Amino acid sequence: MLHALAAIVTLLVGSLLVTSTSHAAVHPVTGDPISTTFTVEVAGKSVPVTVYDDRDFAIFQWEKPGLVRITRQDGVPITEHRIRPVRMGMVGKVQGNVLEFQMDQPKPWIINLDKTRKLVIVPKVADPDFPDLLSPLVFDVKKLGADSTGQRDNTELIQKTIDTLPQGGTLYFPAGVYRTGSINLKSDMTLYLDHDAVLKGSADHKQHQFHTSYLYFVRAQKTQNLKILGNGIIDANGHDVRQACKRNATSARSPAGAWSSSTRRT
Repeated sequence: MLHALAAIVTLLVGSLLVTSTSHAAVHPVTGDPISTTFTVEVAGKSVPVTVYDDRDFAIFQWEKPGLVRITRQDGVPITEHRIRPVRMGMVGKVQGNVLEFQMDQPKPWIINLDKTRKLVIVPKVADPDFPDLLSPLVFDVKKLGADSTGQRDNTELIQKTIDTLPQGGTLYFPAGVYRTGSINLKSDMTLYLDHDAVLKGSADHKQHQFHTSYLYFVRAQKTQNLKILGNGIIDANGHDVRQACKRNATSARSPAGAWSSSTRRT
């Protein structure tokens, strides 16, 4: 989660782990592939299960205690399972290819079923730092004209909004995918990404700022009273940017190699 990230003032574009997959379905907001290994229900409601790296994730907004129901999509009966942290003593009930357990508190769990992929259950609670959207100090980038589909670059609009934010202002990103090149934050402001909001690095290397052997994505230099909050995702999209720089090596000021890793999930 983005809480406690205020101390991180620079996110560098680098090489992301990219999962090669043939999944046809993708999450409508994040674009992550939908799992073909598990389905998940919490308190009777279906929860999207997405694939990232070597694990599947079921991330949902916590509403109330309820029964968690995990189903193996291949129909194979479950013979072994482990619900971690083990120290919590969570006990599940297995019936055929279904595992059930009661979730009474919004805590994350890691599920191991036989030799399938790990499944991470992540309930998200209401955010006490959620901004007052009616405040004149809160600026919704989507209402200002930002594209939230991930199809259009928003670098100029986002940077201009940051530059003109009043002292103590908040730049708010609702759910959606916001493509942008390098952006520079400043003192006395808050960057807030809501649940299912993704700030994604533009694949166009020309939209990024270079500094010797690396590129900046989200940068804050000599700042104070700066906060980065919310339950969204900052994705530097390092793999695509690096490939773009390689293809345009003659025009991009990017030395060979020397790429830093980027921050993906919250």
